[in-house]
Amino acid sequence: MGRKSLTANELKIYHLISKRLLSIFLPPYVIDKTTAILESNNHYFKANGNMVIQKGYTILYESYRKKQEQPLPNLSLNMELPILNKNILSKQTEPPSRYTDSTLLDAMFHAGRFVEDKELQKILKDAEGIGTSATRAEIIEKLISIGMIGRQGKTFIATQFGIDLIVSLGEHDIVSPVLTAVWSKKLKDIVDGSLSSSLFYREMLQYVREMTSSFIQINMDVEEKQQPIVGKCVKCHSSVVEGFKAYQCSNKECKFSISKSIMKGKITVTDAKKLLSGKETRDILFTWKSGKKGKAKLKLQNGNLEFVFDKLAQNTRK
Repeated sequence: MGRKSLTANELKIYHLISKRLLSIFLPPYVIDKTTAILESNNHYFKANGNMVIQKGYTILYESYRKKQEQPLPNLSLNMELPILNKNILSKQTEPPSRYTDSTLLDAMFHAGRFVEDKELQKILKDAEGIGTSATRAEIIEKLISIGMIGRQGKTFIATQFGIDLIVSLGEHDIVSPVLTAVWSKKLKDIVDGSLSSSLFYREMLQYVREMTSSFIQINMDVEEKQQPIVGKCVKCHSSVVEGFKAYQCSNKECKFSISKSIMKGKITVTDAKKLLSGKETRDILFTWKSGKKGKAKLKLQNGNLEFVFDKLAQNTRK
């Protein structure tokens, strides 16, 4: 297939891949960074300038360059310069942006940024931060399900319950990524053979005992957790709330629940609300026991979930 037969979007992807391939054979992008500290009437100012020494591979991306590097003029130590203009700007500092799914996952991966100790920073970097690529998203969902954080559009917000809990724990090391770094270092020492795994196991048991004892003594001043109500239970008519792995009846004696994941198909809050109101869900992609994938709706019949196939899907399955 030649380039002429490509659509506009396919051509963009083709160029993107071509440039990426060519760039690995070109020299690096080299700039000379200069920082000057200026003083006027005992007030200090900083000026930054960049001068391109070698464009290297960035020559392929000239049309995407957002800003041009601005070099500083030739300066020397204790050099006096005239002030040509001055202006007082009234500005207000902006709070940090709220975390989104991607930025929170990135912060967990680069947890070393929040640790001052250089050695612990390196340990967290080597350990790839908090959790693993397979568990970080699950950790976030658990924080949502237990009511410590919530979603607001595409961003996360801390609930009052979550804020109160962290404040009550104070400076305890369990709320700091430093603890993760220390444990990661000990696990690395076990791999290197400089620490006995049985000794680490005993230390962990002792730590759990001590921390459990100390937590019992903490006076927790927290607002009662508000669990999101999804609907009414079809069996006992109590409220159904969102849990970590399922939407479950708030009545402890009732065993009714709807799993959040069925045959690798994700059951959303909207799906659960429709089921509890007697409606069918959207088309959900499931993975059957044979390994094949297919779409179907779900509905509740006498408290049990049933699949609903359209005629085309039924014929396909046959």
